[in-house]
Amino acid sequence: MPEIQSSAPASRLGRRRFLGLAGLTAAGIGAPALAGCGGQGTGSGKDRIVIGLVPDLAKLFKKPIAQYNARRTTGKKVVLRTMSSDSGAYFDTMRTQLQAGADDIDVFMADIMWGAQFAPSGWIADLSDRFTPAARKKFLTEGIKLNEFDGKIYAVPWTWDSGLLYYRKDLLESGGFDAPPETWDELQHMAEKVMKDQKVKNGLIFQGADYEGGNQNGVEYIRSSGGDVLSQSGDSVKITLDSAEALRGLSIERSMVTSGVAPEAVATFKEPECEKLFLAGDTVFCRNWIYMYGLLGDTTKTKLERAQVGVAEIPVARRGIDHVCLGGGWSLMVNANSASQDEAWKLVEHLTGDERQKIFAKDGFLPTRPGLYTDPEVTKAQPVFELAKDAIEHTTTPPITSVYSDMSLEMAKHFNSSLRGAEKPEDALEQLQVKLQKIADESQ
Repeated sequence: MPEIQSSAPASRLGRRRFLGLAGLTAAGIGAPALAGCGGQGTGSGKDRIVIGLVPDLAKLFKKPIAQYNARRTTGKKVVLRTMSSDSGAYFDTMRTQLQAGADDIDVFMADIMWGAQFAPSGWIADLSDRFTPAARKKFLTEGIKLNEFDGKIYAVPWTWDSGLLYYRKDLLESGGFDAPPETWDELQHMAEKVMKDQKVKNGLIFQGADYEGGNQNGVEYIRSSGGDVLSQSGDSVKITLDSAEALRGLSIERSMVTSGVAPEAVATFKEPECEKLFLAGDTVFCRNWIYMYGLLGDTTKTKLERAQVGVAEIPVARRGIDHVCLGGGWSLMVNANSASQDEAWKLVEHLTGDERQKIFAKDGFLPTRPGLYTDPEVTKAQPVFELAKDAIEHTTTPPITSVYSDMSLEMAKHFNSSLRGAEKPEDALEQLQVKLQKIADESQ
């Protein structure tokens, strides 16, 4: 088995858990202490390649890394280093280390949002010559686009994630509905009827807390209403939250609470609360990540069977607007300061190839190679991949900008304030319009 350097506690973690754990540093999950520059001892040195991974994925990588090490006849041994499972701590650690020129991690997994923040500073390697246009065509177009900056590509998309609308097929059928809702109005109508007629407690639950997941849900409501957060032309960023469409989106989100379809406590919900309530069987609709489908039929988690639950795309404000769902994924990046660029690239190629992605896909991780979505072995192991094909294809991400980490804090705060009723949607958007434009302007 490969050598593992552990800097953080292990936990069951995919990208959706990573979002859910954001902000837990104060609870005792801190950033790992990395070795200093120069690759001494635990660094890249002359005899090893170090790859940084969050705890759960480090466990999944043990076998492929062991195989990779066993096959090599020359070259350096690959060593896994587990990073913090807290999103803010992990990002801050990598930013600090890369900025300092540290070379003790050669390859690391990164949220797709990080490329726009690391690439402009020259902290991650330009992979354009190695990751050729022909090779890129074998990956999801959106995944490639999100890893590009200024005409160059800086990472390889490794795994994907999509938000879905889960719904109780059996409850809708009993209520006289034969299909999931296309619009938010239809969802409200269905939820209200089922709640009244069948005494169901919750009509809709979603991630509404003041954290990155709540931020993504807020953006989702805005985009599903035809609006957006920003537009970008070259280096110029224009915030577009002063639109009627953005107001309609945030007003729809708030109306889910004021109508009684969503509980007031939804403003405190992250992934674990949504998962628990929906799997308990007393909720009609739930917006959550694709992982939750895999829990259906697990009697230790729920009494619900897969036949009782359907998955659909996120509704829109009116028919004719393109469906969107917020998501993203993990990419693999190469440290620009690594002294082993060629060997680091070979490792990235190995871990993102068809063979490896197929194995991870069968374990429930969405692949970034679209050809695997029709692979019989994959669809048999993960039928939700086929059921959610449209949603996966329509997945978008939060705004891509080099100052997203600063913007996201303000967005999450005001989206949550609007959802709680502490601010009117129009006031929240007015505040964000000014604050985000200031952040964008100061970054120029």
